[in-house]
Amino acid sequence: MIYTSLNSTIAIGLGGSSTNEAGAGLLAELGFCFSDANGNTLSPCLENLESIRDVRYEQPPALAGARLIGLSDVNAPLCGPTGATYVFGPQKGVEALAAVDATLERFAQRCTSAAGQDFANEEGSGAAGGIGYALRLLGAELVSGASFVLSAAGLQEGLSEFDWVITGEGRSDAQTMMGKGPATIADLARHAGVPVSLVSGAVDSSAALTEAFDGCISIQQGPVSLSYAMENAGRLLEDASLQLTRLVTSARRWSKGL
Repeated sequence: MIYTSLNSTIAIGLGGSSTNEAGAGLLAELGFCFSDANGNTLSPCLENLESIRDVRYEQPPALAGARLIGLSDVNAPLCGPTGATYVFGPQKGVEALAAVDATLERFAQRCTSAAGQDFANEEGSGAAGGIGYALRLLGAELVSGASFVLSAAGLQEGLSEFDWVITGEGRSDAQTMMGKGPATIADLARHAGVPVSLVSGAVDSSAALTEAFDGCISIQQGPVSLSYAMENAGRLLEDASLQLTRLVTSARRWSKGL
């Protein structure tokens, strides 16, 4: 969380939440109250979302006049085949995808009735298990997290001075091209006319990745266990980077006839 000044602007990075409850927990901490048919206040967890019959909201004084910005690296909506549950749920242990997706949809409908606005289908609402949706309900603006950070670092202005760009992440797959950092960096590099390669912990076979990058490299040299990959991540990353560097420098020497 980044505070640019007290009670002025709050930028919140979304990702790695391990949750899939449409941000109900966040909402409950920031002025939302969820009740069942008997008027009992419900704990804001996934198991209780179906029991919610009344939603009320009172803005906390701390948020009055504050500008909220959600930094999201994905453009998924809250529900549906490209939403939080179907795309990210399996990696969080969600098995009954259709049932959970339907639960989030009904929860969003109740929140829409209370807030008077529907944000479930907006891009980024499915980020971090639906925390993107919760932030929108609180009046937040969702922007590209990668673009926000790159702009703050001044990379967009100086990228054309680079000879080669190398980026990466823990695992690169179809989600990467949904607005994540490496995809944003690749797009900036392309526009600047600079080669860009991907070095990640694991790389899925993907035509979109192949098209976006000048080479996609996994640091794993063969089938390994998760514990081995984590314990040796530094050495594996160093080895893969060395191989990429040797390839690039050799190609340049040959292109110059050296």
